[in-house]
Amino acid sequence: MTLDADLSRVELMKEGNPEIQLNRLLSGGRDLVCFVMMPDLDNELIQTVVKHKKLVYININKPVFTNAEVGGIRVYGLMEVPVSKGFFGWRAKKVKTLVTWVGVAVNDESTDEKLLSALAKVALKGNILPRNSLAAKAASLYEKFKVR
Repeated sequence: MTLDADLSRVELMKEGNPEIQLNRLLSGGRDLVCFVMMPDLDNELIQTVVKHKKLVYININKPVFTNAEVGGIRVYGLMEVPVSKGFFGWRAKKVKTLVTWVGVAVNDESTDEKLLSALAKVALKGNILPRNSLAAKAASLYEKFKVR
């Protein structure tokens, strides 16, 4: 994959606890902090960034990132996701960012049959999940993304 020339100068570090990394960002010890999570507007980390006067979400909207593939399947897509609720959804803050999909791998030989059956039902019938569950919200976001 060929990336933007400016990105070749970026030093990536994987370190734990995003809250600590945000504090390092605020103190000048980082230029940028990234984290991967479900777009849950009630999540404390998302709320911390939204409510802080010196922290902002940036748009990641360069299509070059979507060229990454594993086994011929694209790993990332670009999508606009909300980072604040707004007023009944109106004037909600949104950010363009990379999205990816979640998969579950199970060793069927060492997993209980009842658990395998339950996992299969969820995987094959997404509507079995409560609408407010993270998985149902992710499926809804995926459907909206497919339409665009």
